[in-house]
Amino acid sequence: MKKIFLISLMLIIGLNVIVHSQAGVTPSSVVKQFYTAVEKGDSQTISKLFISSKQLQQDIVSAMFADKSDEVSAMQKLAEIQIDMLMGGQGLKEELTAKGGLVSTKETINGNKAIVKATHNDSSTWTFNLVKVDGKWKINGMSDE
Repeated sequence: MKKIFLISLMLIIGLNVIVHSQAGVTPSSVVKQFYTAVEKGDSQTISKLFISSKQLQQDIVSAMFADKSDEVSAMQKLAEIQIDMLMGGQGLKEELTAKGGLVSTKETINGNKAIVKATHNDSSTWTFNLVKVDGKWKINGMSDE
């Protein structure tokens, strides 16, 4: 009887860990992780938050053929950030410092796509486009307003 109880308890704890490891990961939390990583100069974390470069290139080509210029611009901005991060990330870090940091986020989720508007201390706003890839939210475009 003790074995059954212990096995049941272990299963419950294991399932709880699995559920909670996926819980709370929202598009807004991904954007906040992005800001924290930029402040720290953590290019590895930033690259994990973005869709893959290969997928980004495919998405840019698809948007170009579909004549979606807003999406193309947002994805091109993301490609520029990826290049900046490869060069040490100072350009983006300086830009965020000038804006005074992140104040708030507002997200809109539509199925496997989301938009997060991030407002800075200087009242400027960046818009992040995210997609769900293998159950995880990934940034696949951004623009400044």
